[in-house]
Amino acid sequence: MAGIKGRSGRKSQGKVKKMFGYRYTEEEYAYLNDILFKARFAYKTTSRSIFEIFKYYDEERSKKRIDKI
Repeated sequence: MAGIKGRSGRKSQGKVKKMFGYRYTEEEYAYLNDILFKARFAYKTTSRSIFEIFKYYDEERSKKRIDKI
C-alpha cells in the first residue's frame, strides 16, 4: 500500500465552489458572491466589505441580546 496515492479526508459532498478557503455549493456560493458584490460597491474593497458585513452582524446580535433582557 505504500506509494499508492489516493484521496484522504472527507468528501466535498457536492460542494464545488471555493471562497475564503472553504467549499460551498453552487447556491451558497451564488448567495455569498451576490452579497459581497453589493457590499463592494459601497465599500470599494473586498476586505473592507467583509469587515462591514461582520460589523453589521455583531450590531444585530447585540440588539437581539438587549431585546431579550
